[in-house]
Amino acid sequence: GLHAFSHVPFGNPSCSKATAESELAASLKVAQKYKITFASFVFPCNLINYLDLLKKYKFIAYRGIQPNIPILRGFFHHILMALDFFAPIASPVATASIVNGLVNIPASFYFPSSRGNKKYIPKAARFYKAKLGIDAAIKQRKIFHMWTHPTDLTDNSENLLKEFFAILNYALAKQKQGMLEIKTMKQIAQETLYES
Repeated sequence: GLHAFSHVPFGNPSCSKATAESELAASLKVAQKYKITFASFVFPCNLINYLDLLKKYKFIAYRGIQPNIPILRGFFHHILMALDFFAPIASPVATASIVNGLVNIPASFYFPSSRGNKKYIPKAARFYKAKLGIDAAIKQRKIFHMWTHPTDLTDNSENLLKEFFAILNYALAKQKQGMLEIKTMKQIAQETLYES
């Protein structure tokens, strides 16, 4: 997947269509040099815009917005994220949908860092929240879509990676039991487009 060239938020009012296109073109130029192809896109700051450009550059999918977290900025966004994270309920699961000819695969769960106030997140809380989401995906036959940033794993790395791998191992165990399928965004998008 691709995340733009210099992390310009496409949905920011100051980001023109020409700027967004230059971001895509620059990224794909580098990718072509290394013979890398992309099928999916993650919008910087989750600010979705210019879907027509994604189609133009042959993307088939993008990560959509987590259904229960409106896109806010600053203090209110952090409050909503904290309330959602500590609520003893599963992260939202969803189905992929087609929007403007592209497959929207909504986010379910952000695996947070341990920087700032996040250092107070109790041990195993990330695993527990993700486990609830995976279980909900199995029960409802929907998609659980976890995401993070590589930089989120740089502080307290050993403990965070243990928890991250515990989530992956839980999902793998459910896959081995025939209860869960683990797929890339590209695979989900191809199946969604095929079935439509």
